[in-house]
Order: sequence, then C-alpha cells, then structure tokens
Amino acid sequence: MIVTPAAASPVRVAAFGAADAAPPMAAWRTLAAQGDDRNPFWEPAFALPAATLPGVAPPLFVACWRGERMTALLALERPRLGAASPLLRAWSHDQAVLGAPLLDPLHGAEDIGVALRWLQSRHRLAGALLWRWMPEDGPAAAALAAAGARPVRLDAHERAALANASPLPVKKRKELGRLRRRLAEQGRLESVSAAAPDDVETACTAFAALEARGWKGRRGSAFASHPDRLRFLQAVTQGLARDGGCRIDRLTLDGETIAAGVLLGGGPRALYWKTTYDERFAAFSPGVLLTVDVTDRQLADSSVRLTDSCAVAHHPMIDRLWAGRVRVSDWWIPLGPTSTAMLATERARRALRATAKRMLGRG
Repeated sequence: MIVTPAAASPVRVAAFGAADAAPPMAAWRTLAAQGDDRNPFWEPAFALPAATLPGVAPPLFVACWRGERMTALLALERPRLGAASPLLRAWSHDQAVLGAPLLDPLHGAEDIGVALRWLQSRHRLAGALLWRWMPEDGPAAAALAAAGARPVRLDAHERAALANASPLPVKKRKELGRLRRRLAEQGRLESVSAAAPDDVETACTAFAALEARGWKGRRGSAFASHPDRLRFLQAVTQGLARDGGCRIDRLTLDGETIAAGVLLGGGPRALYWKTTYDERFAAFSPGVLLTVDVTDRQLADSSVRLTDSCAVAHHPMIDRLWAGRVRVSDWWIPLGPTSTAMLATERARRALRATAKRMLGRG
C-alpha cells in the first residue's frame, strides 16, 4: 500500500490493489453505504470479484482518509509502465455501466479534489484521465466539477430510468394486464422477490439457469457458460445481499422461473442490472411483466429516488415503460499539456469505431 500524507491537511491518500492481503474492507463498506449516489460496481462486494474475471484490467483503488474514515474512493486501471504520455483510465469492464466515485456525504466532494491532485503529482507525464460511465445528474459529477476537473464529455447518451414519481401510463398498464391474465391461464402465476442472502442464492441459481437456456446461452455469453463468470455472479449477488444491496425478482409459472431480474444498490439510487426471460413464453412478454412488478416495488419503496435501467440508449422495451432518463458520458479530464493532442486521437479512434459498427450493421 502506498500512503501519501497531505501537508497541513487532515486528508491522506492511499492506493491499494484488489489482491492486497488486507484491503480496508470495513471502512470501504461504510463509505459505500453512506454515499448519496450509491455505485455498487465500486463496492467491495462487486469490485473484488470483478477484478478476478479473465480479461478485466487489474484495478488500483485510490482512497482518501480522514483518520480511520474513508471519505472518497475511485478505481483506476493500473498505468502502463514506460508510456511516454500515459492516459490514466478509470477502471471499467463489461459488467459495470456506472463509474461514479464513492463519496462521503460530509467530506467526499472536497476530498475527491485531493485525490485528483494526488494523481497529477504521482503521474507527472500523464496527459489526461479518461473516466467512463459518469452520470451527469448526481453529486459525484457535481463534486468532480467543483474540484476543477474541467471535463470534456465524450459519447454522451441517455438511458431509461424510473423516478419515484413516474408510474406507468394507465393505457400501457391495462394492455400489460391483459397479457398477464392470458399468461395466468397457463398455470399458477406468481411474482416473488428475494432480498435475504439465502433467498438471493436460490434466486441467483434460477436466474443463471434461465439465462443459459436463452439466446445468451446459445451465443455462449450467459453467466453459466463460463464457470468463472458464474462464480462472479454468485459472489456479487450474495455479497451485496449481505449489505442490503441486492434483490432478485422473478415471475414463476407453476413454480418454474420464467423471468428474472437482478437489482443492485438501494437507498436513493438503484440499478436494474440484469434481466432474462423464458423464450417459450415470449408471446406473453414475461420480461416486460416482470419489469412492471419491479416498477411497482421500486415505487413503493420511499427510500429509492431513482432506478437506473442500465440499458443501452433507445432500448425498445424499457424506454416505453420508464419515462425518466439518466444522462451518462465518458469524461476526459485534462491533467497535463499533452491532453489536447491525446484527445484528438481519442476522438478519431471513437469515430472509426462508430463507423465500423455502422458498416457491420448494414452487413
């Protein structure tokens, strides 16, 4: 662990890796639970299992401390050694779609600025920090802006979200009610929810088995298609459930799961992370019916201000159900004089990638 005291300041900065013998778990978990803008992807119950996945860049966690209290945490990919003008990157991988740092409600907004200055001093050749999946509407974005981050926003887009005061349209609810009644004619239809760790373990097994029977299983991208990814899913859901941060909702027909969804986080902000459904019942839209049940449970929970769909922009299902939107972008934060040239290269790279995707889509 590297510890850097800040002169004439109550804040110290420490960096640690996922493989450290004794990461500061208790303080990390306390910080995650106290933040106004909870990001379960950077909580220890999610981040440490994710760090073991094949192909995931090893993270370096940078934390600010006031005494024994962790006040801010961000996660970085470890810088490449020998790079002339390295680009620092906030840690990201294909299982996470939010990059907001963890911030203490009292001191986090101030101390994240200390962390950025620490990064700048430690990596003097770094031209910029690329921060993926930053939400534009939360306290984390405001704190970074107040700290002088001066971000350039790249690939900004909006994805569906459920606000606590935006119920489903009456017409849509009636239409889906008819589908639910038709599905109930096939057998005993029940909507169940699991939040206790033991119940989440059972529900996770059902979720993974159902996903493996669908198109992700056929494509080889289901969690159950790879033992390491299945272990990750089990560790994440059970670990977050122990901290009150995971719920798995299911629709069952005669006791068999026909749709399932995994929600992470809680308090002001929750995330509808994963969902799957039984394709044999596609005519009845069981995934949509499950999302209606998720909607009702989220609206009934007065502690939840916003539920992020985690979906791509313009998703054909969730966009029609949830009228709210979360604006997300990648933040390019200048750190040195080479930032402008590096940004031009990054924009060109993204433009080429977008062109290639369009060409593949036409094919």
